[in-house]
Amino acid sequence: MLLFSNIWTDCKLMYYLGALLIISSLIMGHFTSSPTERKPLPSSIYYNYDVRTSQAKWVTNDDHVNIGNESFLENATYSKINPTGNTTKWNVDTETKPHVSIPEITIDSIDPNVVHIITPDEKYKTTLVLEQPSNIDTLFLNNQEVIADYATEKRFLIEAIAMAGDTLTVRLDRDASSNKQLIRIISYFRSLPGKDKLPGNAVRNDGYTSIVQEFEM
Repeated sequence: MLLFSNIWTDCKLMYYLGALLIISSLIMGHFTSSPTERKPLPSSIYYNYDVRTSQAKWVTNDDHVNIGNESFLENATYSKINPTGNTTKWNVDTETKPHVSIPEITIDSIDPNVVHIITPDEKYKTTLVLEQPSNIDTLFLNNQEVIADYATEKRFLIEAIAMAGDTLTVRLDRDASSNKQLIRIISYFRSLPGKDKLPGNAVRNDGYTSIVQEFEM
């Protein structure tokens, strides 16, 4: 009976070892197999244009340059790019011009604490970044108050949805004697300038344009 028990234990061990080897082989095959048209490689590329510097870049959200974005990222460097922070990404300068209209930023004719951001083209998201917003009492977007503890925030980021022809209105209530508040605005559009370049064994998992601007209030 003892011998039978030992054999059964050994069989169970061999079963688990065999199952583990099969699972490991499947995982290794998934990560080492080459992409095909049936199983294309997801690949990221976006176009970033900084209105402040007139600098344009191709950027990827992927960890590495791959077959789906290498045609855009020749001689790319791994450096800081994200306008909302200090994120490091693969990017390269480009002479490509924006294919969308730059959003128009105008100060209200009556209230200098109100700014209107008008975007003729369709965009899917707007990000507002406020650095050192401690002088702000209240902030409103399209008459909706944005609740936050501005006194303790070093950087405050707001995301808003705005579509074609929409106007995003920003209003700040703050101490009149305080310094002006710098606001960075990033507008996102679901398209790239020019024709996307993808091989048959890759698929675009994003592909968008971001336009970076700044204004003071």
